[in-house]
Amino acid sequence: MSGQIAPQIEAMIQERVAAGMYPDADAVLREAMRLLDDHERLQRLRAKIQIGVDQADRGELVDFTPELIEQLGREAEEMFKRGETPKPDVCPSDSRSPYRSRLGGRSRDPAPHNTELGRPTAAFI
Repeated sequence: MSGQIAPQIEAMIQERVAAGMYPDADAVLREAMRLLDDHERLQRLRAKIQIGVDQADRGELVDFTPELIEQLGREAEEMFKRGETPKPDVCPSDSRSPYRSRLGGRSRDPAPHNTELGRPTAAFI
């Protein structure tokens, strides 16, 4: 893909390359796109958090109990068995996270088991 970039943007890119911050213009643009993706994801998460705050204000709360954690773990496992993947908003974004699998970077075990307790532990991000 090729296109025109505004002179001010091109100057900003070249400044970063000249300063040694990036090896080339492509690296600057890749980083800019990654940051834009992060920003958009943060906006979506903030909107979902606001939905939760609004629900809490209306008294629509659910107790976060060990039973609920187990239920969520069972539902996630059933989804996984059906080949469904969780929504990206409930998955860790860090590829080094131990909760990510080879299936599209999604969590295979969203409620990892604590070997001492023998039940899922709260490990949601």
